[in-house]
Amino acid sequence: MINFDSIPKEKPAGFKVPEPGFHKVTIAKVTEEVSKAGNDYLQLQLKTEDGAIVFDNIMDSTAPALQWKLGRLVTACKLPLSGELTLSDLGKVILNKEIVADIKVIEDDYKKDGSMKAEVDIFTNDIFYPIEEYADLVGAEPSSETPQNQSY
Repeated sequence: MINFDSIPKEKPAGFKVPEPGFHKVTIAKVTEEVSKAGNDYLQLQLKTEDGAIVFDNIMDSTAPALQWKLGRLVTACKLPLSGELTLSDLGKVILNKEIVADIKVIEDDYKKDGSMKAEVDIFTNDIFYPIEEYADLVGAEPSSETPQNQSY
């Protein structure tokens, strides 16, 4: 039964946005997508310990930054970095893996309403880490050597 007396009268807040920094995440969902340009990619739902969801895309690309990001994900998931694997198969083997992700919070340009969103930070540190490195990471200082003006 639907209890209409308990339905909120006010609009609820949007998605919970985690604090910037290192977070233990579970790869909760992997969806195969195709970009407007026709390129295949994996959309990941990374669920933090406090329940916040961070979306990220993984692409098979020739761009060095995206190749490095893919390599960091594979390393964090403790998959062998040899041989070949399709993007579809990669999605199957990383599902439900627990890793550490470096998260940043930025303004959501899509909504244009001043709301904030979380995303994986690919340039400040090393993006993804094996779950065993979490304790060392939260005690470590972020890198002061942040690359500037990089595109991917």
